Amino acid sequence: YPRPSPGPVGAEMTIRSATAAASATPRRSTRHVTRWAAMAILATLVTIASVGFPVGSALADPPAWSSGGAGWSGSGSAFMPGGSFVGPPKAPNDPCPGCSWSVYPICKQGDSACRQRYACGAGSEYSLVFFGRGGATPALLGGQCVGGAPVSVHTLGQLVAQRVEEIAPKARIGFQPASTALTSVPTVFQAGQKQTVQRSEIIAGIPVDFEAVARWRWTWGDGSTTTTNRPGGRWPDMSLTHTYRLPGDFTVGLRTTWTATYTVNGRGPLPVTGGPIVLKSTMKVPVAQARALLVSP
Repeated sequence: YPRPSPGPVGAEMTIRSATAAASATPRRSTRHVTRWAAMAILATLVTIASVGFPVGSALADPPAWSSGGAGWSGSGSAFMPGGSFVGPPKAPNDPCPGCSWSVYPICKQGDSACRQRYACGAGSEYSLVFFGRGGATPALLGGQCVGGAPVSVHTLGQLVAQRVEEIAPKARIGFQPASTALTSVPTVFQAGQKQTVQRSEIIAGIPVDFEAVARWRWTWGDGSTTTTNRPGGRWPDMSLTHTYRLPGDFTVGLRTTWTATYTVNGRGPLPVTGGPIVLKSTMKVPVAQARALLVSP
């Protein structure tokens, strides 16, 4: 019987309507199409039965390939190693609540003959991919060589958020005049951070492009606040200033909020899991009374 053809790592795996698939297929006689479809269905069922994979079964999420070929399953949408997507095709940013997916390796671990039969390289196994939406029984999307665990969109969003928090520049609050601010005179402030951070990395075996954009909220210690998308700078940059009316020592607080999104092979942008990343810092600012002096001409 015909076996499923090996799909390349990185190929899209989304639900497609039977109508669209039929319209893309050259016309054949009804008898020929019926016979071909029956053979394909039989081949899939025989393959699944031979390795003990019940269609739509819910499996645990083991950390590695098992000798019995247990595979993985999860909820929502997911990315395969290499970046191919398992989820709804018309809503790429949809977290897909109520959806479920399963990935079942056909070959047992170490079965090189089986791996070669499906043209999979070392360290990868030919696997069947199933996806269901809205509580429906997961349907077979096809197969491809898989070299590691699939990652749910939710989990990948968490991993990207962790990387943003790790690499986002920490605040280095600065002000001028450098040693002591003066009352009634604008004090120039800066956060010491870039407004945008962009990176391209491999995260959990998946190529990810992510971007984080900063927004700042300043508390000046005198009861007033400022929210801005400008990081400020050194004089003569006057984009961020504050004027104190009274002398004293003030604790200036800075809250940097990084809003991050990511894309995988052009799919996205997807928001990171858990919302914006917030970093906080403080600094003491002494303020002296400014005095007017009469200077003779």
